Amino acid sequence: MDLKNLGDTLSRHYEKVILSVILLALLAAAAVLPFRVSQNRATIRDALDTVARIPKKENQPVDTSEMEAVLQRAQTDPQFSLSGDHNLFNPVVWKRGSRGQLFKVVRGDEEGPGGLAVTAIRPLMFRVQFDGVMESGSTLRYRFLVTDETRRSGGGRPRQVFLSPGVPAANAPFSLTSVKGPPENPEALEIRLPDSTEVVTPQQPYERVAGYEADMVHEKLGTRFSNVRAKQPGGVRLGNETYNIVAITRDEVTLESSTLKRWTIPLKGTP
Repeated sequence: MDLKNLGDTLSRHYEKVILSVILLALLAAAAVLPFRVSQNRATIRDALDTVARIPKKENQPVDTSEMEAVLQRAQTDPQFSLSGDHNLFNPVVWKRGSRGQLFKVVRGDEEGPGGLAVTAIRPLMFRVQFDGVMESGSTLRYRFLVTDETRRSGGGRPRQVFLSPGVPAANAPFSLTSVKGPPENPEALEIRLPDSTEVVTPQQPYERVAGYEADMVHEKLGTRFSNVRAKQPGGVRLGNETYNIVAITRDEVTLESSTLKRWTIPLKGTP
């Protein structure tokens, strides 16, 4: 068959040739398709296995505490108070102190005991000291030095008291009950106080805290009170009011007004 006859044949049957080529291509694709499907399945299976091996993370709960707090506040009625420290309906009074400074009157007692400060408290001692023996005829009398700092008049100076055993003396705050040792040179002397029995020796006097005195200052009024004592006449005067000093302890002073209202003022620097 020559080329001319081949060309004529192809010209007449070119549709069949094209169809044959297409069929051959389809057969080749059909032959390759099962292999590609198997390959894709293996790829998908490997991917699924890889995902399954990855550790799973648990979902963390969402923090809604702030939103819950906002909802709780929204459900709670607001507290509305016309009293207290605000000054919308409670205006305060301002006053001028002794040095020209302004101070606010909140409690109402800033010009009184509320403005006082206790700057010092000192103990007042009661002391009994044996000071020798004196002969009065056939009787021996024992001399004592008595210091009572609670007495306003001469309280800081010792005064002499002469006593004999079992013989009371009008000017003595105690009595001599017995003498131990030689009467002319006693080793110890027993004295009876209104609330106790004590022993005094030539080397060791008897002493105790009988009271206290205090120093106070009112900084807003510029007033100072020195050496004040409990139940002293006249008390302390602040403004137009006089306050009685009810008691003084080692760390506080108690005052009382004419209406029996009391204030306890601690020593400055103590809790």
